[in-house]
Amino acid sequence: MSIVSPVRPRVSAAQPSRAGRPRDPAVQRQILEAAKALVGENGCAITIEGVAAKAGVSKQSVYRRWSSRGDLLVDLYLGSMTEEPEGWHGLGFKAAFTDYVQWSVRRLFDPKRATILRGLAMEAQADPAIRRVLMARIVEPRLARGRELLRHAADAGEIRGDLDVEMALDFVFGSVWFSLLITGAPINRPWQNRVLREFFILAAPATGVRRT
Repeated sequence: MSIVSPVRPRVSAAQPSRAGRPRDPAVQRQILEAAKALVGENGCAITIEGVAAKAGVSKQSVYRRWSSRGDLLVDLYLGSMTEEPEGWHGLGFKAAFTDYVQWSVRRLFDPKRATILRGLAMEAQADPAIRRVLMARIVEPRLARGRELLRHAADAGEIRGDLDVEMALDFVFGSVWFSLLITGAPINRPWQNRVLREFFILAAPATGVRRT
């Protein structure tokens, strides 16, 4: 996902939980709903103060749950979907990579979530804090999983042994960012099928050497 800096962040966006009274899940839902409403009205140009006011809670109540506006927006984007499907290691390469791509982009099938990620990516170009959160929580986990799948497939002879893994992933995710930020084309099931079809052609192992 090379639309943002390829520098690998060293610090995870996740913060250690604080001891004390358990947090009320209802308050967390209230804050997320307020943030969602504000994003619908103003895009990603929201503030912690504005979210707190909309939710009817204190600013400290928001900061107890999210260390920054970027973390809050990422949680709003990620939602409650399971972060990784099970059973990839038991599948052949094509089935596993298809599941991987769907896991990586399925939230973008929802135009509202696509709007959030678009806003995060745009702000990441000028805001180092947003960039770190975006890289640590969305970009890097997907790239790391893709590298693992492609290298395992290359070792098993399921794809070309000389495949440039980083460029191959840029082929897939570059299409995501180009559609999201430049053309505005929808990222949906037909898009996924087209990308996978072309990717499997490019990554297929050689079946023989053509002599001239």
